[in-house]
Amino acid sequence: MPGQAVSRPDALGALLITGGVGLLSLGLVKGDSWGWGDARTIGTLAVSVVAIALFAAHTAWHQNPLIDRALLKLRAFTGASAVAILFSASFGGMLISRVLWVKEVWHWTPIITGLSIAPGPLMVPFFSFLIAGRLSARLGPGRAIAIGSTIFAAGIAWWALAMGVRPDYAGELLGGSAGCF
Repeated sequence: MPGQAVSRPDALGALLITGGVGLLSLGLVKGDSWGWGDARTIGTLAVSVVAIALFAAHTAWHQNPLIDRALLKLRAFTGASAVAILFSASFGGMLISRVLWVKEVWHWTPIITGLSIAPGPLMVPFFSFLIAGRLSARLGPGRAIAIGSTIFAAGIAWWALAMGVRPDYAGELLGGSAGCF
């Protein structure tokens, strides 16, 4: 609006969270090759934690924070954010472990590995639009998310119990995919 002062964007907050998450990713990706006890890994992860903590502190006092503090007071927002973080971490761990398993233990090529995980993402639109929407409308989003998370956990359990050292795509890998995507 004309005549109103516009608050400057939170450039430092953006830098802190981007740097913190980037360094966390770098430390987790390179930890295996650098060594988990290596100073580079420990230093990268420690700096990432410090950057994320500084972001949280900065958000608490900045006049125009990257994340509006009023959102943090809404139970639905904080609950949904916590669930999203937990699910994303679980999903990322599942995906990385599954890809590493078929590449390192089953010795599949990158293209075969990529094709092996394709059925899961291909199911996402189907389940999202046709099943999750109806389930959410009938039971509410909280119950729908709980059901989806339980099915996801069942898929992970399937892999943990079924995956062996000999490749068995249909019997071991594909069955768990139904619950994880």
